Amino acid sequence: MSSSNQLQPTPEIFVLGVGNILLGDEGLGVHAVRYLLEHFIFEPEIEIIDGGTMGMELIGYIKGAQKLLLIDAISSREKPGTILHFEHEDAIKNFNKDISAHEIGIQDILFINSLSNDKPINEVNVIGMPPESLEPSLDLSKTLEEQFPAMIDEIIAQLSTWGISVRKKD
Repeated sequence: MSSSNQLQPTPEIFVLGVGNILLGDEGLGVHAVRYLLEHFIFEPEIEIIDGGTMGMELIGYIKGAQKLLLIDAISSREKPGTILHFEHEDAIKNFNKDISAHEIGIQDILFINSLSNDKPINEVNVIGMPPESLEPSLDLSKTLEEQFPAMIDEIIAQLSTWGISVRKKD
């Protein structure tokens, strides 16, 4: 097969937004990845995944990731709307079932990924905010909505450190 007919390599940088969009601020990660897909172009291309509330099924979606940026509502003592960014070691150490409302934590994802992947994930970052409201709603609370653009800027800044150029769509 000639090089012109080969498939493009799978992106190695994944952005994964998780959460339940039916429960207000719990859907922060999903709202963020949808916003990124709608408003930006990434070069080189990256994988952006709406993980919703999939849980263990996420393992198949992140196969091949070398760097993973997880976006989620984060249980914290910080006030709602505070932008939190956990880098690799802190994400692995701290982002588990105690601060995530989801059925699996980062440690679970990394462990299962390492068993099922010949090139396991080698860097993880988590960006999010503590929720203000988990009441049934399709919208973020006013507090998180006000901080949402700054959180998107934080996500873009992290992608830039990984060599990704981000530009607005026309």
